[in-house]
Formats: sequence, C-alpha cells, structure tokens
Amino acid sequence: MIRKIQVTALLALSLSMPFTMGGCEKKAKGETVSPDEAEGEADPLDQLKAIPTRLQAEVDGLLKPINDADSLMADIETIPERYKLSAADFKGLVKASFDSETGTVELSADLHVAEDAKAELMATLAQLREIKVGLETTPDRVKVALDNVIAIATDAVTLSTKLIASLEAKAKVAMGDKKAEIAAQIQEVTSLKDDILVQIDAAKAQITELPARAAEVGANFTASFAGSASAG
Repeated sequence: MIRKIQVTALLALSLSMPFTMGGCEKKAKGETVSPDEAEGEADPLDQLKAIPTRLQAEVDGLLKPINDADSLMADIETIPERYKLSAADFKGLVKASFDSETGTVELSADLHVAEDAKAELMATLAQLREIKVGLETTPDRVKVALDNVIAIATDAVTLSTKLIASLEAKAKVAMGDKKAEIAAQIQEVTSLKDDILVQIDAAKAQITELPARAAEVGANFTASFAGSASAG
C-alpha cells in the first residue's frame, strides 16, 4: 500500500498564501475575486498532497476483482447451500449468467428458491459475472492505469515546480530568519515531490504484475466452480 505523506503545518501555512499559477494574472490592489472564480482555483499544495490517494485509487481499481474473487472462493462451498441449491444447479446458473450478454438469468420452476432469497441469488450471480469480467479485462485496464500513473507523475512535477517557484519568489524579498524559513520550506516541497515519485515507481511495478496475478486468480476462480459442480 502506498504510504501517506505528511506535510508540516509550517509548510501548509506558508503555502496557503495566495499566489498565481497556470498563467493566471494577479489581481490588482483592491480588485475583488468573485466566489465562482475563487471556487474554481485549485490549491496546488492540496493537489500535491492528494496524489498518493489518486495513485492508490488506480491500484485499488485493478485489485478489486482479484480481491473479490479470493473472498468468494473462500465461501464457494457454502454459496449453493445458502439458496438450497445443489452444486450442479448453482454451476448451471453461474454458466448461464456468464454466457448471457446481459447477465440475466431465468430461474426454472424446478429450482425451489425461496422468494425472499431470489433477489440475493441474482445479486450473487451478478457479482460473480462482474468479477469474471474484471479479471478478464485486467490487461486492458492495466494499460489505462499505467497511462494514468504517468499523467499523475507529470502532475507531481508540475505542481511541485509551481510551489517552489512561488516560494523562491518570496525568498527574493525575504531577509534573515524568514529567508532561512522559506529555504527550509522549499526543501520540504522537494522532498514531498521526491517521495511521491518513489511511490509512483512502486505503483507502476505493482500494476505491471497484476495481469499475471489476475490470470492465476481467474483460473482458480473457474476451477472453484467446477469443483462445486462435481460435488453435486
């Protein structure tokens, strides 16, 4: 898991001071900023601090079908019993769900599923289908995620550059202790950026390994249903 980066209160306080970015012009003295305009301005420090969360979201999205499959396989023997179905009948329903373009399954009259359990059964079948699709599409989703991670890395460099440029502008007119304080803040932002880039490399390495893991889990996932069916 990607560790969260802590930013000192001193740095956050200093960088909360307004400065221009992205080519925006600084307002003249006495000129007001409309609420809509103020709301549209993103704090680059907040954006930089949010990057680990963005990275984790990319990884978590890819891991979800893998983790869900692992979780369901642990309960695979008890799922048919939950709906008073034989393993063979349950396998037939799962296969019908997988084979259907929409995932819709019709319960035959000889399957005596209680009315109050039908909705839960259908939800389970839909979840199994979603996991199957998620596992099968992992290679394509990995390609998208890696592109997103590269874009996030660009954002990290861009945001940190803007923050440092703002601090350096303040340092030019600062004196004494204030100048030393700003120099320390510049180092803080630089370290923050460097830590994020390390996390980005780790995320890329983890994401790259996921197609093989999804294929392995997918094979076990299918085998688990085959095992359940043979039991009936």
